[in-house]
Amino acid sequence: MYTAQLIDDPNDISDLQEEWKILHAKSLTKTVFQAFAFQSVWWETLGVGKRILITVRNEEGKLVALAPTFVHVESGSSQLSLLGCVNVSDYLDVLVDGSESEDTESIYATLLLAVEQIKWTKLFWCSLPEASATRIFMPKHFAANGNINESIQDVVPIINLPSTWEEYLSAVGRKPRHEIRRKERKLEAVSHEYLVLDDPSETDIEDFISLHKQSSHDKNEFWDDNHLMFFRKLIPALAIEKRVKLFFLSVENTRVASMLAFDEPGSLALYNSGFSLGTHDDLSVGSNLIAYTIRYAIEHNKQTYDFLRGDEAYKFRFGAISTNIYDIEITRT
Repeated sequence: MYTAQLIDDPNDISDLQEEWKILHAKSLTKTVFQAFAFQSVWWETLGVGKRILITVRNEEGKLVALAPTFVHVESGSSQLSLLGCVNVSDYLDVLVDGSESEDTESIYATLLLAVEQIKWTKLFWCSLPEASATRIFMPKHFAANGNINESIQDVVPIINLPSTWEEYLSAVGRKPRHEIRRKERKLEAVSHEYLVLDDPSETDIEDFISLHKQSSHDKNEFWDDNHLMFFRKLIPALAIEKRVKLFFLSVENTRVASMLAFDEPGSLALYNSGFSLGTHDDLSVGSNLIAYTIRYAIEHNKQTYDFLRGDEAYKFRFGAISTNIYDIEITRT
């Protein structure tokens, strides 16, 4: 027997922090984007509307599921979305205790009945992973009283990592292997240094932002006041939980490339990267930094290297394969 509760009081939500962390560690899907720290910073800096957390507990009072949501007005209609949706969150989903797998369907049934109690015209849950159980149970639940549409939102390229760097180079293919080694050799001819930070300073964060801005016009346009605040708060919050790595490549004592990555238990995920255009372009500093981080992931026993959203060609040159993330839209009838 499971019971659901809708929670919207900020103090009650804050009180859930420790239970949230425990559930996250055991959840069927448990990306950094679903962590309390990420979701809290997102709401503080980018959230709009009304935040509502849906909790499900078993008979002993143990938290077995959590759906962080918010209700907001979109195109004149009341919309229920997952917290974090959509632009800075590459994966989102309900947290469901994996140790309760025999009762997953019952847990979802209880949670989705609570979703029905919230006033909304349209439901939009974005960035669901391929393996998400939400993709199974939500359409089934709303089949009789809603117009349901599931669509592929984007491609997520992932490298399945071998146990050694040499095995990776062998598997990636002759041409990519040649390019990686050629670019490494060219970089080795100049003074350079790689730096890996798990507790970046304010100066480090500002250097990362500066390099990201310089990479392209679109990246520079991204940095409005809200996104600046989001990253300035997010990186320290995740650093406390040892979930973040900030990489730099310096050439002749100048930082010329940077990458912000999320350090998951079995994966290193490339969240954002940037490099200085017009400075050492002949050294392929962006490509060399990616190669270094792939090697770093292998040497730290990661099973996957996740490029996160986007089908940019360079990701596949490094040996990535495509997976998808999905959006579910439901309009009440």
